[in-house]
Amino acid sequence: MGNARYDKIIGLLTTNSRLYFDLVKVLKARKLEFRSLNFDEPVNLDIGVVMTGQEDFDKVDFSPKVNVTDVYRGVREAIQMLCGDGPFKELVIGADPGKYPGIAVVVEGEVIEALQANSTEQAIKIVKDMLEAYCFERSRLRIGHGAPDSRNQILNKVSQLFSIVEIVDESSTTKRTKTPDIDAAITIARSKGHIEQILNT
Repeated sequence: MGNARYDKIIGLLTTNSRLYFDLVKVLKARKLEFRSLNFDEPVNLDIGVVMTGQEDFDKVDFSPKVNVTDVYRGVREAIQMLCGDGPFKELVIGADPGKYPGIAVVVEGEVIEALQANSTEQAIKIVKDMLEAYCFERSRLRIGHGAPDSRNQILNKVSQLFSIVEIVDESSTTKRTKTPDIDAAITIARSKGHIEQILNT
């Protein structure tokens, strides 16, 4: 999940130390490359977007820039800007249901975000937050067919928010890795086949 897919990286420019450390924590956890910037120095050419806070927003002479009021949403907005101008043609969210659901966001085959929820309820909130933060023309949910209680709970809460919903056979998605639920969600998101498809038009 590094920055190999991006031509440029994220810049952090803020006098708010709490915001800075919160952003660093999230960016490191997601393995997103970033650089700390100073107000008295020019912005490096490899910076694609600058993240800052409300108190410094007008002082940041760079475009595009993100006014961070929520760290997670702000990071998603920065990722969107790094990916280029305009909305994504299709945003695909893969979900591996279960006790600790894995969730992955894939655009044009590339993983732009992947994480694990602590519960089905948190997974539902994360999916809703993702849909709210990213801009896209069409959205597709691909969810594994296993763990029916968790799967159905997620579907009942978010399926109507997607353009297309696909239930995917996840029989061979779980691997012996350090993050099996996350890796399963990525495999599900990239899956081309489905057991059932729902079109919300």
